[in-house]
Amino acid sequence: MIVAFSTYPDSKSARKAARDIVTKKLAACVSIINVEESYYRWKGRVDRQPEYLLIIKTSRTAYARLEAFIKKGHPHKVPEIIWMDVKGGLGEYLAWVQANSG
Repeated sequence: MIVAFSTYPDSKSARKAARDIVTKKLAACVSIINVEESYYRWKGRVDRQPEYLLIIKTSRTAYARLEAFIKKGHPHKVPEIIWMDVKGGLGEYLAWVQANSG
């Protein structure tokens, strides 16, 4: 299992992405966190704005399709898409994620 992260600039696009990701079985679960402010450097300047963070619970086998889906429909030219290995957890939960992440 892996946990992937992606940020979206508004709640509408974040909610649509989360629903579509789960509907298409690209992940078993997506949580959305409203981030009050994010600071980042883009095109030589520091900027800030609110963001919506998607925490995506998925399988290794579904990750490549998940990444392609996010890149294709994301409103940013270079979207944040990162992931981390999950080294452990409740066995039943890990099995559920695997079974529900095509």
